[in-house]
Amino acid sequence: MTGEAVRWAVIGKRQGQADEYTVLSDDSGGPRRAEYARTVRSMVRSNPSEAGAGRPDALPWLLLGPETSPGAGPRMALACVEWPDEDVRDATGRRASRTRYFDVGLETVVRDGLGYASLHEALAGLYPADGIVPGLVATAPDLAALARFIDGYGADSLIATAALMIDGPVTILADPEFNDPLHRLWILDAVLALLPYGLRRCAQVGTWTPNDTAHELRLAFSNRVAAGQIGVRRGAPVTFRSRAAADYADRITRIVRHGGVERLVRALWTDHGPHTFEAPEAILAGLAGLDRLYALYQDLERGVAGVQHVLAVLRDPAADLGHTDPPTAARLIREVLSHADDHDLTVLARHWHAGPVLRLAVEIGAAAAGGRLLAFHRVAHDAGDAEAFLVALIESADSDDQRAQAARMLASVVPPVSARMRQALLANEQLTSRLLTDLFITRDRRALTVWADLLFADRSLPRWAVPLQTAWSGRLDLTREHLNEPPWQGRYPVLALYALVTTATGGPGAFLEHANAWATLHNTISLGSAEPVELFRRVTEVVAADDSRDRAMLDLLRVAAGVPIAPPPTHDVRAVGAYSAALRDRCEVLGAELREDYLTVIARQAIADASGPNEVLLCRHLADIAVSEPAQENIFRLIADRAATHPRLLRGQTEELVTYLIALSPGLGIRLARNRLADAVSENAHVNEMTAQCLTALHAGMDVTELLTDLQGWNGLDDPGATARFVRTLAEECTTPEITDPGTEVYERGLTHILSGAYGPERAGFLSAFLTEEAAVLRKRADRLTRLIKQNRPPKELPIPWLRKHQAPAPSEGPR
Repeated sequence: MTGEAVRWAVIGKRQGQADEYTVLSDDSGGPRRAEYARTVRSMVRSNPSEAGAGRPDALPWLLLGPETSPGAGPRMALACVEWPDEDVRDATGRRASRTRYFDVGLETVVRDGLGYASLHEALAGLYPADGIVPGLVATAPDLAALARFIDGYGADSLIATAALMIDGPVTILADPEFNDPLHRLWILDAVLALLPYGLRRCAQVGTWTPNDTAHELRLAFSNRVAAGQIGVRRGAPVTFRSRAAADYADRITRIVRHGGVERLVRALWTDHGPHTFEAPEAILAGLAGLDRLYALYQDLERGVAGVQHVLAVLRDPAADLGHTDPPTAARLIREVLSHADDHDLTVLARHWHAGPVLRLAVEIGAAAAGGRLLAFHRVAHDAGDAEAFLVALIESADSDDQRAQAARMLASVVPPVSARMRQALLANEQLTSRLLTDLFITRDRRALTVWADLLFADRSLPRWAVPLQTAWSGRLDLTREHLNEPPWQGRYPVLALYALVTTATGGPGAFLEHANAWATLHNTISLGSAEPVELFRRVTEVVAADDSRDRAMLDLLRVAAGVPIAPPPTHDVRAVGAYSAALRDRCEVLGAELREDYLTVIARQAIADASGPNEVLLCRHLADIAVSEPAQENIFRLIADRAATHPRLLRGQTEELVTYLIALSPGLGIRLARNRLADAVSENAHVNEMTAQCLTALHAGMDVTELLTDLQGWNGLDDPGATARFVRTLAEECTTPEITDPGTEVYERGLTHILSGAYGPERAGFLSAFLTEEAAVLRKRADRLTRLIKQNRPPKELPIPWLRKHQAPAPSEGPR
């Protein structure tokens, strides 16, 4: 740079001066002296009286940084605090220092990339006379030489110092090796060379400050650390206050390690952007072009970047995950696999072989939703590595959840037919069994055939898989030796066996009739684990069990699993017999408690909507199989409870059974009696038959008023005399133990019920008139008897014992 006007001033004291430091001379010859005085006071906060040579604080002190002039705008200033050529003492005898101040246009300095040392070299040698404006002649520093200096001093220490400036003002504690101010100036240049050059617009630096007064220096040497400052010593460890500072140090350390100091310095020296220490993210962004992948890694870790930033970088043809370290590559890949939309995942196909995409796709996919895992498979397919992806997925699935995810995904793709694929499947028995089961559930016979042929076309199989191969051929061979194999202790092989043999034979009968297979499936689903039970439910819904025997054996399994069953087959007696016989066969291998629990559930389902004798017949068979009296009683009670609301269910049943059921359900007797009364009324039964039916109802506990209400439509009660005689007959013949006084309970309450109008006012009136007339007849008869007794008194000489022996009983108070 040549010809830039240099503004300058000299601040000091004259010999014996009593007041403050003043401007002794300047480029303006006087008009700008007040401005210069203010500027220098803001930069030079202390004027030493002692700073002898050889000491850390020895003059000169060099202070540089941006300043703003009211008339000239932003400037880059240099203040050289030094001893004057002669010993100058103020009025107190205190030695006075001199400050030579210079400034030049800030943007010119930035444009031309001048360093602190080059500015000092160009300005410090100027001693112009008052009023003279010199021109600046300066050149940018040799960046290669500066990079060598950084290496020689210790790049790690300078990197840490530069990064700490992001956190706040930094004080470099004095080092005897670098007491020379020009050496310190090189250190200041070196530190700022490790930051974007544009930060020089806002960074004040100094080769020394006593730190005894507040100042605005961002980086300076001193022998003490003031409050709010960060002290550093060459080679000593540092602690960063912010994540941004730590990431900056980490990032430039990586760049230096991979590309050298000079590459970094040259890149940062040309970054003239308007950086400030208050915007650390922009400072970090200045390094992105030097190591974009690692910069993005750090941004992700700090939460200031997301998946869209990663996608943008990975789409760049120049991006190569193979040229970064594995942790960085893994972090970027993980971000895409975890958060990118399915259609954006294709970006990973180009990077598939350059980073740990395969491993992470398997790891993340195993915990993701099924559709996500399928999207990962599409990326692997686009990368030409689908088989490796599937094999890795199979080999890594070692939990029920992972096996379920993998099986669902595998069921939706066409497998590569290879020995490697087959070997992986046969080595993961539970996943392979789950896969075959899922394929059966999808009802895709073609897909199931493709996978089964891959597994079983070759006869060389591990022992655990032999029963599955046999089942696929339509036969079932599951021995105790097979069941002792560890894979058969798991949840899924028996379900796969069911799926394969059902597919091969067209129905579940072969499986259900095989005792070992049935018992193994029963043990698997009766443990209460939700997943195998749900699989069992879905598997058994694929092909219906139409045969009554198959239905019975399958219903027992469904009950064991807690899966609802349909009403058992009771359409004819043969179906009931076959169903019952199969239940008996399978119940023989069950313990008594389980047997009775299962049979009770089946009986409840059978009788729930029962309407005919076959349902009762089935329940009687179930009670017979149950063996224990409490279990039998529970099943018969189900019949009784159903019959209480549907009494026609017992038509054609033996009196012995009906009597037993009534004993189990008292309400049943009343309901049956009422039902028979309804039949008798509808048939207009003879009075004798109706009397018998009513007495049966009373004995069953039916109330007389309810009974008479049910008889309202019977023609036998049309005549009031017949009504009175009928009620009297019931009262006389009722011998129910619960009714202690039939005359009151039956006769009087029955007549009262009719007289109150239960049969209508007309019938009530007729009955009332009849009873009134009958009562009058009875009173006349009583009067005649009374007169007759009085007229024919017995002889008085009859002996008392004879009289007592032949005395008539007292008249009854019952119905007359």
